[in-house]
Amino acid sequence: MTLFELTFSLTALILGLALTHMASNLYKLAHAQRRVRWAPEPLLQAGIVLLVIVFVWVSQWEYRSTTDITYGLILLQTIKLLVLYVAAAACLPEVREGEGVIDLYAHYDRTRRLSFGALALGLVLFSVYRWTSNPDFGWSWAMLFPLAFIVPYVCMMFIRVRWLNILLLGVLLAYFGSSIMGYRLHG
Repeated sequence: MTLFELTFSLTALILGLALTHMASNLYKLAHAQRRVRWAPEPLLQAGIVLLVIVFVWVSQWEYRSTTDITYGLILLQTIKLLVLYVAAAACLPEVREGEGVIDLYAHYDRTRRLSFGALALGLVLFSVYRWTSNPDFGWSWAMLFPLAFIVPYVCMMFIRVRWLNILLLGVLLAYFGSSIMGYRLHG
């Protein structure tokens, strides 16, 4: 087993569980049918989280030539993925049998600090990991670009204006989605 296979298996496990959690909750919401009061915010947020999870999973290929890694970096890798799992788990409500009406906006409003806080913390941890795992690390202003996503996340954590949240979610989903669609892997 190579070092990449060892570390990637942990990545695949955590991100696979996050995707499974989201898919299970979406299935249960669809199955609950009329008991669900649908709202765009948690669905847009789930779309963002889905894109992030798949992008993180696929981009792990860039680390396939890793020949050594420290325990600290493995721990940081695990923590940043667990934070992403929390964002995935918080974006859609869990439906329980016999439960009354499921209000997606109420869930979004209740969990937005947790979910957007996890996304913001995840961005910071992913940036720290990228900076500390690169032996040729050198400062540049471009390193701060991913952290620009923190501003809308923090806004949505504290500002309860629905149209603004929907606008920010839509813009983030469109921008991030369009920016990663051209990502290519090279063997």
